[in-house]
Amino acid sequence: MTFEEAQSYFSFKEAATCLEELDTPIPVIDLEMVLQNLTNVQRHFDNLGIAFRPHVKTHKMIPFAKIQLHLGACGITVQKLGEAEIMAEAGIGDILIAYNIIGQRKLTRLINLARQTKLTLVADNEFCISQLNTVAASKNINLDLLIECDTGFKRNGLANPEQVLQLAQTIVSSSNLRFKGLMTYPPSGERKEVSALLSNLRMVLEGNGIPVQTISSGGTRDLFLEEGLEGITEYRAGTYIFNDRIILEKGSCQLRNCAARVLATVVSKPTEDRIILDAGSKALTSDLNGLIGYGIDPGSQAKVRKLSEEHGQMEVMGEPSPNVGDLVEILPNHICPVINLYDYIALKSGNKILGLVKVDARGRVS
Repeated sequence: MTFEEAQSYFSFKEAATCLEELDTPIPVIDLEMVLQNLTNVQRHFDNLGIAFRPHVKTHKMIPFAKIQLHLGACGITVQKLGEAEIMAEAGIGDILIAYNIIGQRKLTRLINLARQTKLTLVADNEFCISQLNTVAASKNINLDLLIECDTGFKRNGLANPEQVLQLAQTIVSSSNLRFKGLMTYPPSGERKEVSALLSNLRMVLEGNGIPVQTISSGGTRDLFLEEGLEGITEYRAGTYIFNDRIILEKGSCQLRNCAARVLATVVSKPTEDRIILDAGSKALTSDLNGLIGYGIDPGSQAKVRKLSEEHGQMEVMGEPSPNVGDLVEILPNHICPVINLYDYIALKSGNKILGLVKVDARGRVS
């Protein structure tokens, strides 16, 4: 895909020519860098013969999702039903919702969504499965399910093979559910151990007459590691589209792969070594993830040391230090929640601002 083709997917709210014309704080995304990230990762999984299903919770934007599909993604992953609704309304036809769907209101929305697009769901408990089967049977539709497995991250998912088998048997015996396989979000740096766990789970299921069609794994931090992918049929990743300080500090990308900055304005300079930005926790989030500071100026290495809601306190490094009215570009710690804080982001090419783009699924967290 050429840069011009990628640019054609976007409808710009308004044009701008340079950073100084933007109202801050605002995320600024380098479209050429994004296209390179997307192309490199899709090519990587194409070469491995593994289906790639990008997670759109990072960018939450229809144009980026469509570019990912154009490049060869088998479908998309979303975390919440609201994200799936936005993407389905835009015509995206293959969606994995990687989250337990619980509650009658959500089930009603789910059935409406299942009539629009091909869905794959996940579950890790019998309550969730029972609700899904009841509503599917009442509307005479079938739903495809993966069982979420805990392979060490200790979030959602089952770790005990007997429990996984029991849940798979429950799905298989349900009137309107179809068991498709296993899904996990593995801990970083444990690919081989995760591969062994998933292989064992597959053997247990298939030894009991339950075929496993899909084994879906994911994560940006270990994206380009080829070990531990034995048996994986599908891979999910989200942060790779932009990357962020967490991914950079882990050594999983280089600065040239970090496509997003939060543009902020210096609104106060109480001392020579401390400036105040108009980007606080409502603009950068308070995620630390083991890092020092809430973001960094890649040029000077100055860190945003403290956040209140609307203020970011930056420790200035070196001379000359920015003055009131100057712009500062911050590489945020964790880009996924940052994008969700904004109605619009700015796209750029080199030093040229292309315009503002709507964050289509912003706030769709239910």
